[in-house]
Amino acid sequence: FRYDGVMDRTGARSIPYTLSADMDYTRATLLAQRLNLKSGGSELKLQGKISQVLNSGISGKLEYTGTVEVPFLNYFFTKETFAGKAGVTGALEFSRGYFMTRGSAVATAVDFAGWRATNLTGEYTYAYPDRQLSFEKIKTEIAGGDISGRVVVEHLPGPSRVLVDIAYSGVDAASLARAYPWDPKYRIFSRMTGTLNGWLEGRL
Repeated sequence: FRYDGVMDRTGARSIPYTLSADMDYTRATLLAQRLNLKSGGSELKLQGKISQVLNSGISGKLEYTGTVEVPFLNYFFTKETFAGKAGVTGALEFSRGYFMTRGSAVATAVDFAGWRATNLTGEYTYAYPDRQLSFEKIKTEIAGGDISGRVVVEHLPGPSRVLVDIAYSGVDAASLARAYPWDPKYRIFSRMTGTLNGWLEGRL
């Protein structure tokens, strides 16, 4: 079957989507041989099983692969700017009041609020009701240098706090002028190597 719909969200932008699937149904269980979910330029292809479809005990486990347009995040972070596209491969599971997904992501370039990360790879996990998104084994290039480590976003969705534990090398200090705590006309011309550990709130 094929279905075009809109996910309404109270007080937020609605998300249009298209769902198409080849499935078998027996004894309140759906076996998804092929399930395609598309919204804008993002598309996921899923396969797996959903049990107890017709009652409150519904649960499911599916594997997926696909492409996600990073600006899709603007549905949740309306004041930020995003650009880029990432390939994802992973698995998800859900039941009443619970959702969890984990997988890996690869992107040639991702832009966030004027910052650009290139050759990005990493592993991600999101869990609800914990509302925690974690990125592990991150490797990318930012401001001319190499970045690796771990990032955790707490209380997502909602006012979030970002925990960082990263190492960096060869970063161009002059390209970070917008983040300096002083007038950006005063610049440091050097290459930086070190570590960053702590938490961030607000916008950089």
